[in-house]
Amino acid sequence: MLLNNSNVSSNEQELFKQIWSLESPSKIRILIWKFAQNYVPTFQNLHYRRLSSVHCCPRCGHGYESSAHAVRDCLFAAQVWSKLDIQWPSSLVNFNEWLSWLLKNSAKNRKWLIAVSIWAIWFSRNKFVHERKVQSLEEIVTFIWSFGSEYRSSAESLKHPQPRSMVKWSPPPQGWFKVNVDAGVSIANNRVVTDFIIRNDEGFIMGSGFQRHNLVLSVVIAEAIAVLHGLQFALDMGFSRVILESDSRLVVNNIQKSSEDYSESRPFTWDVKNLARKFHCCRFQFVAREGNGAAHALVVEGMQAEGDSFWVEDAPLKVLEVADSDRRSGRPP
Repeated sequence: MLLNNSNVSSNEQELFKQIWSLESPSKIRILIWKFAQNYVPTFQNLHYRRLSSVHCCPRCGHGYESSAHAVRDCLFAAQVWSKLDIQWPSSLVNFNEWLSWLLKNSAKNRKWLIAVSIWAIWFSRNKFVHERKVQSLEEIVTFIWSFGSEYRSSAESLKHPQPRSMVKWSPPPQGWFKVNVDAGVSIANNRVVTDFIIRNDEGFIMGSGFQRHNLVLSVVIAEAIAVLHGLQFALDMGFSRVILESDSRLVVNNIQKSSEDYSESRPFTWDVKNLARKFHCCRFQFVAREGNGAAHALVVEGMQAEGDSFWVEDAPLKVLEVADSDRRSGRPP
């Protein structure tokens, strides 16, 4: 009976297939499905069920807060869609018709944006209603781009994992220097450490160092700061051809892409791009954690230290041991 339920139209079945095939976290797909079923507690629904005497939109105060109004027609929501440059025919009044049209007429790399936007607008609405917290238009748009970018980057890395046994550090080309960076965050100790280690084409250490930060609580920002500091130290040492490796795929992608960066690390990646222009040649590439062992060992040392430390042609003993192992395994046969 369930499989042959005639109450579900073919259009609704097609919409539900589109919703469940969205490339987004399950919580977002579930929320959008609830919107499509009109199961969300908008004030119109609460008023209909006699759970609230209010039925108007809490944000703009105009019109009943239906599903479509909450995430599309409300003035604030409309401004978000306009900022994201997502448009649709004005004849689409019903929520399901509107969503179905968007999903059918949007490129694959834009569907995730639509899904995340609906979720973010509804989340912002709830913050306003239940916590009286007002988020600006810029905050919502930046969050949407940042969340979508981070999720897609993580999903891509899970689709194409490299066997751990094959991942190892490799020396740069002759005449180049490789800068490996890493960051460690300890919420319990309210401590963040960023570090870098620079090696030449024979695998010998040219410089290393770590710094502590007390006001940085974001892992992404910490990784971006590590890139910036490692690049600056390489420039100060006079190296003109460098390859910088980080095990933060998101930070590397943000630096490499030519489009606008809306992530939280934007101020630091912008500085990194400007600093990179001062080198004769400067490349950025992602390396898996297994190929970033020396930088990770330096983070561990930094977490136990009481201050910042820097070395020229040297590093702590444990880091030297890892770097020596990298050098021996990275030698050509």
